[in-house]
Amino acid sequence: KTKEHGYIFGKFMEGLFEGSPQSLFQLFIVLKNSETHNVMDLGRYYFSISISVINLALASVYFEMYWYRNVCKLERKGNHVPGVDELTFFSPYIINLAIFRLLELTSRMTLLSCLSYATGSGLSIIIVLLIDFILQTLLPLTNKDLRQSVIQNSPYSLSCKEYFEKIGVSMMYSFTNVPNLPILWRPFSTRMNPNLDYKDLYHY
Repeated sequence: KTKEHGYIFGKFMEGLFEGSPQSLFQLFIVLKNSETHNVMDLGRYYFSISISVINLALASVYFEMYWYRNVCKLERKGNHVPGVDELTFFSPYIINLAIFRLLELTSRMTLLSCLSYATGSGLSIIIVLLIDFILQTLLPLTNKDLRQSVIQNSPYSLSCKEYFEKIGVSMMYSFTNVPNLPILWRPFSTRMNPNLDYKDLYHY
């Protein structure tokens, strides 16, 4: 069962890391060449991009449904809403979630592509995403309780080996923000890992 969870999680991450940059790049190219293409060509490109974005949004919804049903309910790992045995595609929550995911992806991709179009360079996309990643990593430290926790667990009193192990773990935690660049991927209906989910507060 754990292998199945890992497979579903891996496929979802694969979609985020592959589909999001591809759709963003396509949108940037379309906007850049919009003056040299006719309406029919642009329509095909926009249709392809729309399908990719919809697939990503539905993949995030399916992942939340899977995690809730198989991990939260069956294995009792994470919160389980009393009286709700399963999240269905036609429930009000899932419909609202699908719309939210779709709008979140669309707004972020549109903003980045329009920014790159305005500056005339795709480098602006990389700069904005890098700033986003840095802020998502550093902003949680502005929380007094979290900052105090970091101070109390400071590695400076540790041995050299323990120090570098601590640094490695901290870097791994920071890289958990990478999948959040296109979309806040963790489920809203449950907490997958309370030690990491506090970062979601600073996502937007």
